[in-house]
Amino acid sequence: GFVFLKIFFVALCLSLSLTWSLPDVADTEVSCGFMERCILPCSFQVGSDVIITWTHFKTINLLVHSYYDNQDQFGYQDQSYRNRTSLFKDQLSRGTASLQLTGVKVQDEGRYQCFIKTINGEKASFINVKIDVTIPASKITCSSEGIYPQPELTWSTTPPSNINLLNSTTVQQNEQQLYSISSSLILSHSDTDLLYSCTISTPTNRRRAAWRKLSDEDSSHRLGKWTYLQSRRESTSVNSKLLDVRSCFIDGTSGPVLNSLLDKLLEKKVLTDSERESADEVKNRRDKARFVIDTVRKKGDAASSEMMEFFCELDPFLCEHLDLM
Repeated sequence: GFVFLKIFFVALCLSLSLTWSLPDVADTEVSCGFMERCILPCSFQVGSDVIITWTHFKTINLLVHSYYDNQDQFGYQDQSYRNRTSLFKDQLSRGTASLQLTGVKVQDEGRYQCFIKTINGEKASFINVKIDVTIPASKITCSSEGIYPQPELTWSTTPPSNINLLNSTTVQQNEQQLYSISSSLILSHSDTDLLYSCTISTPTNRRRAAWRKLSDEDSSHRLGKWTYLQSRRESTSVNSKLLDVRSCFIDGTSGPVLNSLLDKLLEKKVLTDSERESADEVKNRRDKARFVIDTVRKKGDAASSEMMEFFCELDPFLCEHLDLM
């Protein structure tokens, strides 16, 4: 009887020694920057035969990272974390099992478990990960080169506004004494309805460029969703002037303005019924704008003049910056 009690007592002590006595701890909150590197903290009582398992709790739990037999084990790692996770191996002997996650995605948000098992016992801790997506500031750059004498550069908006146009401008002169000028303007997210203009001028010449924010539908193919509109003032025929602004018209005219313009052109018999039907068959906004301006230009100065008049009624801001008024 004594021997049985002694063996039972020893077994009980061994069983108790394998469980670390820790109070309940609230989840650790971690904020990670989108597409940046992030550290998920985890610590444990140092011991041999370390097994580390990181799991992301979702509808189906995902194995994020595992370590045992003194090396990383990637055989069952979820594909979405492939080549994005690592441990700090030099700190394992100090009881650190923190996970480094790179290229953070929105899908990485959620609750994680860090499970540690050693010869001394086991421990589970939990981390709540929030993803912080910071919207980068928009920037537009206006530049020109091969200018003489030294030019001036100014920024403005249409319609005029009281906002502070934060910009950085540099002027350089080459060996031929010709100047180059460049200026970058930081855009506020709250001022995206404005048309921004850059004017580069000398005593005898002036050149202007403009940018406008496109709708999400019109600009899904454009990084930053800003379109660049360039114009120059020339004394030419109406038809030639329309040719000068062709690319700007194609890039800058919004879908609603384009459809209203088509209605006007049909109403005033600048376009025929069949031409309007052909335009309606074109689904891409830029291709439709290209079809309209090319079709009207072929009809001569009178048709081009009417189109410019209708267009300026519908989009006076863009019309002004294309020098069509």
